[in-house]
Amino acid sequence: MLAQALACGSTNVASIQFDRNENSNTRFTWVLPGETSGHHEISHIDEGEGPGGVTALAAIEKWYAAQLAYFLDRLAAIPEGNGTLLDNTLVVWGTEVSHGASHSEQGMPFILAGATSRLKGGRYLQYPGNSTRHARLLVSIAQLFGLNSVQTYGTTDTGAGPLLGLV
Repeated sequence: MLAQALACGSTNVASIQFDRNENSNTRFTWVLPGETSGHHEISHIDEGEGPGGVTALAAIEKWYAAQLAYFLDRLAAIPEGNGTLLDNTLVVWGTEVSHGASHSEQGMPFILAGATSRLKGGRYLQYPGNSTRHARLLVSIAQLFGLNSVQTYGTTDTGAGPLLGLV
């Protein structure tokens, strides 16, 4: 439905939230038949506690990734201008934390897809340490769309400017 809303111009900005958060403790029985633990409980199992929780968490994340792939395929199937709707849309996928057991945000992955005329794809970029916050990603996205006066976002980042090398 969102792909169609973007295609017909009903909206130019949208957000999809698959679940209210990992604390909802959704049981992914369609992914993990017979599993009685919910997503939140599974996300707190550390690698040292055995492979079962890590395998279950990977299966849940794989399901989420498949939903993203489906959405990207839908956007790519809609012609727009000299390309597709995906070529003209920036899709950002992220999660709440990078490591559920510790609630760490260090090394949190984000996937940026589409926007091929503005963003070079096919790369893996890594920004180490606390000095680069998620706010810099939001600044980068704002600047990607011409809002160059945006230099900061929020109050948790003591620096300013976009992520170097992203655009």
